[in-house]
Amino acid sequence: MISLRYHVISIAAVFLALAVGVVLGSTTLSRSLLSGLTNDNDQLVNQVHDLETQRNAQNARLADADSFATQVGPMAVRGQLDRAFGPEWAGRLERIGQQREDWRREARTLEELARLTNATIDAHGWLPTGTTSKDLRS
Repeated sequence: MISLRYHVISIAAVFLALAVGVVLGSTTLSRSLLSGLTNDNDQLVNQVHDLETQRNAQNARLADADSFATQVGPMAVRGQLDRAFGPEWAGRLERIGQQREDWRREARTLEELARLTNATIDAHGWLPTGTTSKDLRS
């Protein structure tokens, strides 16, 4: 049978080996683990910086496109409307355009703009006799 002395010595040896393993493992692993995490962090920081740069470039391109559309869009639409409706509508389109700008400044919704535009056209009788803007939508 095993004596108590050998039993205590073997338990102490096991705990000593466990302690030595924990100390050696934690110091060796912590250095390599921390260096790996530092490298990963640096890569992620660089990736975030690159993505922010791309986003800023896209925002600049979008702002340029919006500016172009704001400047050229009304001219293109006006020319298209003049060709579609003829010269008698030139003054009417100008009047409708000015009225819509006033309504936009009042923060009207798109639905309200459409309804008010149709009401203006109908009120002035600018469509052929017996035709209303409602007839054109159906």
